[in-house]
Amino acid sequence: MPTEGLLYLASRVKRLDTDGTYYHWYKETLIPSLVDAGKNSGGGSLVFRLINNDCDSPDKFQDLALLPLDDLDGLNSDVWKRLPLCTSSKQPGSGGTGEFGEFDLRWYELIQRFEGQVDRGGGKFIVAAANTPGVSDAEFDEWYRKQHLDMLSMMRGYCRSTRYKLLPPLNESAKPGVEEVPRYLALHEFSTEDFDREQLRMCAQTEWSKRVVGTYKQMWRDDWRLTSVQGWDTSRRL
Repeated sequence: MPTEGLLYLASRVKRLDTDGTYYHWYKETLIPSLVDAGKNSGGGSLVFRLINNDCDSPDKFQDLALLPLDDLDGLNSDVWKRLPLCTSSKQPGSGGTGEFGEFDLRWYELIQRFEGQVDRGGGKFIVAAANTPGVSDAEFDEWYRKQHLDMLSMMRGYCRSTRYKLLPPLNESAKPGVEEVPRYLALHEFSTEDFDREQLRMCAQTEWSKRVVGTYKQMWRDDWRLTSVQGWDTSRRL
């Protein structure tokens, strides 16, 4: 049975892009290359593009591209080695890889999809929570499945959640743009960005939640807004 996964690519501009060179390359070269690689490897063919709600912060990645993968076996295909991120000649400018942009490229294996009692469809606003728990993987998974997701699903505007586990990089050129990445990623989708953040905080206030969250070795969170989809199967969800 195929194992589903996710390509996660966050990026930010490293220097002033006065003539739009970087964003033209991002839209016209990088994103289409992801779509083509997914399609040609049998992995997936629709890229979700998002922007960080805190995009003005200098320590945040501004843009995010997500490509759901139908079968992780497709990662063995050579098409992934030809991504512009892994080939300096396909990057904008003359200084090679990373002259204009900084990238965080990750690969994930799907763990769980959760839609609560009612299928509300996909959301346009995503809370991305990445963490490395100190409890066992089994307890972390049980907490999510038996309590945390049920509590999140009661929030106003909640749509669905998708959980992933980090995979090793495909090669040295495709390593993330950060030294150490949290082991798990959860994408919580909402229909509105006006959800109750206090209610979100309260979801982590049960005794079980305090036990799990209190052991986190790493905890990253970003709020993203969906701006467009690019590719073939536009009816697909994350």
